[in-house]
Amino acid sequence: MKKEQNHPHYGHRQRLKDKVRNHGLKVLADHEILELLLTYTIPRRDTNELAHRLLEKYKTLSAVVDADRKSLVKIIGLGEESSLFLNILGQFCSIYKTSKIKEKVTKILSTADGVKYFRQNFYVSEREFMHVVCLNAQGTIVGSVDVNGVSDSEVSMHINDIIAELNNKNTKSIIMFHTHPKGSVNPSVADFETTNRINEICRVMGISLYDHIIFNETKAYSFRSEKIL
Repeated sequence: MKKEQNHPHYGHRQRLKDKVRNHGLKVLADHEILELLLTYTIPRRDTNELAHRLLEKYKTLSAVVDADRKSLVKIIGLGEESSLFLNILGQFCSIYKTSKIKEKVTKILSTADGVKYFRQNFYVSEREFMHVVCLNAQGTIVGSVDVNGVSDSEVSMHINDIIAELNNKNTKSIIMFHTHPKGSVNPSVADFETTNRINEICRVMGISLYDHIIFNETKAYSFRSEKIL
C-alpha cells in the first residue's frame, strides 16, 4: 500500500473524477480525458502513460476514437477490451450526434443550407463517411442514414438501409453528404457510380436526389452546383 502511495500518480484518477464532478469534462486536458476514460476498462493500472502514447500516435482525441480497432489493439498496454471500448465510444458519438440532429426541426432548402448543416453537425474524420438525409416536401429532415467507410462494398451493404429509410418516411428528396478526409473534394469514378446508383433508386421510387456534396476539412463540392444533378 505504501508503495502505491509513493507512486507519482497515486490518487490521480480520483482527482480527475472530482474535477469533472465539480467543473465538467472540459476542464481536463485531452490526455487527462483519455486517462479517465481508460480507468473504466483498466481499473488497477496507471493510464497516464497510455493516454500520452495514444495521443502521440493519433494526435487528437477524435482521431483516437475514430481509429480502427485493429490499429488500436497494437498500442502497447491497451489490449482488446480497451480498444473495443474506444471504438464503441467513437460509434456512440456518431449515433448521439445523429440523434441530436433528429431532435431539431431542421430544414435544408438549398445547397448552401446543406453545406451549413454538415459543417455545424459533423467533422471530417480520418475515415471516409457518408450521411444521407431524407427531406419532406417542405425541406424538413425526416430521416437519415450513416455509412462508414464509403468504399464501393460499404455502400453496397448499406443500399438496403437507405431504401428502407426512404420507404419508412414521407420523403420527397434526399441529399448525400460524404467526406474525402485526405484528398481533393473532386469526385472519383466511384463517387459518380454511387451517385448514379442512388439517383436511379430515387427515380424508381419517385424521389428526387437533390444533391451530393463532398467535403474535406476546408472545401465542398456540390454535384448540383456543377450541374451534374
